[in-house]
Amino acid sequence: MHRFILCLFIFIGFLPEFLAQNHSIFVGGGLRSDALRDEGYSPLLFDGLGLSALLGYEKKSEKRETLWLLNFSQSRTTNSFGRELKATSVGLLNLNFYPRKENKISWGWSNSNGLQHRFITGFDNFNGRTDVFTSFGPAVKYNLPFTFKNQSFSFQAVSHFQILGFYLPSGYTSSLPKGFGYEPNGALRGFWESLYLFYPGGAFNAALWPKLQWHLSSGNSLSLNYIYEYTRLTGAKLHARSTGMWLMTLSMKLK
Repeated sequence: MHRFILCLFIFIGFLPEFLAQNHSIFVGGGLRSDALRDEGYSPLLFDGLGLSALLGYEKKSEKRETLWLLNFSQSRTTNSFGRELKATSVGLLNLNFYPRKENKISWGWSNSNGLQHRFITGFDNFNGRTDVFTSFGPAVKYNLPFTFKNQSFSFQAVSHFQILGFYLPSGYTSSLPKGFGYEPNGALRGFWESLYLFYPGGAFNAALWPKLQWHLSSGNSLSLNYIYEYTRLTGAKLHARSTGMWLMTLSMKLK
């Protein structure tokens, strides 16, 4: 009983802060353009189109804005000889900004997490190469509200640049990470031996996200988004990817 009372007091203590925040979720989808190079397969460039889906959560208060963005994409790319590569990407991005009144620019920090998988149809050796990374870095947001024909709009642009983290690429001669290739390692040791340090010069991930938002009288909004992201992981074999996504999203206010 005393644990229930303690939890109740904690909830009551945080309730005013929770009620002072604006919460919203948004969903969307659109077209994705991929250009990638995986030297574990070939030095040739693969490029092509695919589809992308987006799910997000946003929380705003006077002192802080927090955004969680989950993206799933899949595209079919080809090289100059017609060889097809299916590229699948899952990304989870966390953005945190600290706005100031009368200032259109907000600074903050970001956490970018990505899983990128590549598969070539009819390719037998070392197929199914995968990279996983998590990293942290600075972020900046620009917000310009305006009205047009008595309607409320805003133009926003968000950018982040990753500085420090770790990543697990496929090995030099295997689609598995190097710690799980041939040595009889346990899960923990294999994970540790597969890690690469994510740092400037060794790995790179950055994105630019401009969007035009139409704020409806209901409190919801519609947005046209373009997200450009570039990732480069050196690892045992170079993998570099340049991605552009055109997305339409619907944001629904929770309170």
